[in-house]
Amino acid sequence: MGLKKKEVLALVIVILLLIIIIYSIYSVNFGRLFRAPLSTLNFVPPTPNNGDIINNPNVEIRMQLTPLIALNDMTLNFNSVDYKLPTLISCSFENTYVCDDGEIPGDSSFTTFTTGKFGNGVLVDNKDEDGDTIADPDFLYYPSINNINLNEGTIMFWVIPQVNWGVGDTRSRRLIDTTTLGPNGISILKSPGTATTSGSITASIATGSPLSTGVSTSAASFIAQDAHSIAVTYGPDGLGNNVIELYIDGVLVAGPTIYTGSIQAFNQDIYIGLNNGGTAQANGVFDQFTIYAKKLSSTEINNLHNKEFGSYYIKFNNLAIGSYTFSASAVDTANQVISSETRSFTISSPPTTTIDFLPPTPADNANVPNPPADVTIKMQRNPLIPGENLIDFTLSFNSVNYKLPNLLSCDFKYGSTCDDGEDPSNSLGISAPFGYFDDAIFVDNDNGFGGGDIFTYSSTNNFNLNEGTIMFWVKPMENWIGDSRTRVLLDTTTFMNGISIQKTPNDFLAITLIANSLTAVGVQADLNTLPIPFDPGTWHHIAVTYGNNNLGLYIDGIPVSLTTYLGTMTAINPNIYIGHDNSVSIDCPECTGGRHAVAVFDEFKIYGKSLTTQQINDIYNGYVKGYKIGSYFVNFTNLPQGAYTYSASITEPLQSITSPTRSFTRPVCSTTCEYTLMLNPGVNLVSLPLPQTSNLISALPPIILNNLRSIYSYETASGLWKVYHTDPGRQSTLSTIDPKTSYFFVMKNRVLTTITGDVTNPTRTLNLGWNMIAIEGLEPRTIAQLYNMDPLTITEIWKLNAQGIYEQVVMTSLLEPGVGYWVFAQ
Repeated sequence: MGLKKKEVLALVIVILLLIIIIYSIYSVNFGRLFRAPLSTLNFVPPTPNNGDIINNPNVEIRMQLTPLIALNDMTLNFNSVDYKLPTLISCSFENTYVCDDGEIPGDSSFTTFTTGKFGNGVLVDNKDEDGDTIADPDFLYYPSINNINLNEGTIMFWVIPQVNWGVGDTRSRRLIDTTTLGPNGISILKSPGTATTSGSITASIATGSPLSTGVSTSAASFIAQDAHSIAVTYGPDGLGNNVIELYIDGVLVAGPTIYTGSIQAFNQDIYIGLNNGGTAQANGVFDQFTIYAKKLSSTEINNLHNKEFGSYYIKFNNLAIGSYTFSASAVDTANQVISSETRSFTISSPPTTTIDFLPPTPADNANVPNPPADVTIKMQRNPLIPGENLIDFTLSFNSVNYKLPNLLSCDFKYGSTCDDGEDPSNSLGISAPFGYFDDAIFVDNDNGFGGGDIFTYSSTNNFNLNEGTIMFWVKPMENWIGDSRTRVLLDTTTFMNGISIQKTPNDFLAITLIANSLTAVGVQADLNTLPIPFDPGTWHHIAVTYGNNNLGLYIDGIPVSLTTYLGTMTAINPNIYIGHDNSVSIDCPECTGGRHAVAVFDEFKIYGKSLTTQQINDIYNGYVKGYKIGSYFVNFTNLPQGAYTYSASITEPLQSITSPTRSFTRPVCSTTCEYTLMLNPGVNLVSLPLPQTSNLISALPPIILNNLRSIYSYETASGLWKVYHTDPGRQSTLSTIDPKTSYFFVMKNRVLTTITGDVTNPTRTLNLGWNMIAIEGLEPRTIAQLYNMDPLTITEIWKLNAQGIYEQVVMTSLLEPGVGYWVFAQ
């Protein structure tokens, strides 16, 4: 029986529906089979591995998308907080204009890299703050194609004004410009102010003539060198409106303001720091420039504020001790989700750390006899870590802080091997004469092989690019004054970066710093004007500090030249050259004798911190007193009698460690001290170095009193002489004897006698002008050791010789107990 027409039609319809359903299912699965595979999203170093326990509070999460594809969205979930990463363009300007995804600028003429918010940024200016027209205004722009969305998005960056943009700034400064003549696009600018009012930071969106909407806030807080983050969002607000918003430092300050229409097209370029006409340069440093394909929320912007991030990474600083979990996800342009694995790590407190004192450090509360003349405080961090992980290492000794070098310390006592076992990378032709302490290194222009000496250490782990101090003693072995040659003392430079120290042909000691190919800056000192000349055979202490954009030169503990610089060094030469520059080789005849210092070097140190003037002065004065300073020890030479306390401290990223305070006592004599005093007939300038039971002159030994005519003393404070007469018929104004003071004893006959007494460690002071001084105790000491002061404040020292004639004493000579001295202090 045949089917009726209606039944046939119904059957056909059913069959067609089945075919459609089967085809749909098949096509979906077929498409899945043959669609290009999804990218993978992986974590790569230095991201913590799953289960890591780390002691560093600064963590970088870095992702890798393989293969790279266009994304609509990318998110890092870190401890349940979502951080949106830029999906269109992200430029960190870390010494390169190439952005995360390889995007290069259409133009970057005349711009320069300098210190930014994170590392480096790019300076865009036109150097015409006085209104002068110049021929080379800065340009910086990137293509807008595929780098900015028409319908919604977020533009975010940091900017550091180089001049005040607030009250009194009458210039218009363009920060971002994407506009066409339509007008269409987005611009961000600082509008002109007046002499009494501030301009505004204004973000505008143009959606076709004459439709333009803006949001703005005062620019008063935008002062020179003060970094601010700026974010502008545009697009749907979820309520059926399109809005534009302005954020400053993570906070919404203007908007949301509704705009009508939509952007039809952007300029072909995105201008950073200037407008699309090539003018209105901002004179600001731009950093972390990013554009998102989505309109970020206020929470997302606030979360990102003050973090360093790019397309595939984000850095978290100063994380607290605890556990952290993170994962990432990306959404491609087909709205497919790409997910990473989930990882966890823990930031823990560092293992129990102590500072141990090792032999030959005196035991706590010990009596340290004399001899030996030296006392060494030797420290060790337990457990040991590499020096570059130490921020600071300090020994406090009797309330004076001695900073210990944490990167490289070479005293050359046992050759060229340094404190931590570091050997030179090259040491061709050097010799080891006696130095400021023990042995030293002599670098000259004859290595015995037809060229000059070569002396280098590796710079790896021995040099901090951001800040540091280089310090050493140097003794010229040839005449540097009036010498037409350049003599290099130290060189770490490459073509783009580094520090060099050299004696120039015009008699200057010059330090040059190159940061990131910016113009080299320097400090210098005229060797002809120094208190102690750079004569052959004369030792000088040199220290160079750099960091926080300050460069300083110190000679013999005194700051002689300071300046500022821009940028940060990003690399230095693989080697640190001492006594010559990095061009020297045995096959370089033109270098032979041309740039070698021909000098002896001792106590070479590199610190990872820029030391203060006081710290450098303390270290220098310590050296003058004979104190040696190494990575883990300080050796105190000829310590006078007395009580001493000391402790050590270490500062690291996660902790500060301080040792217990220890002490020792330095008695001069194991029993009662004795001193043989000789007085000749006539005038004697002497002292009684041991305190007596009574300080009265009348209590002096009878052998002295029986042969004494008179005693004279000069009081610097009053400028008056006091006198003691044995003749009772003459008036006496002096009645006591002080072991710290010298006296003129006028004798009838020769006297040789032994005096006894116990020694203390008295506090001594000098008055301006002439002083009569003496050493209390039995240890010879220099004037600097005696008064714990810079010897440059003392200009003359005199004594009476055996013939009763005044003779001048060399400043660095040891002063003898029992001898009286005239000293002039200024």
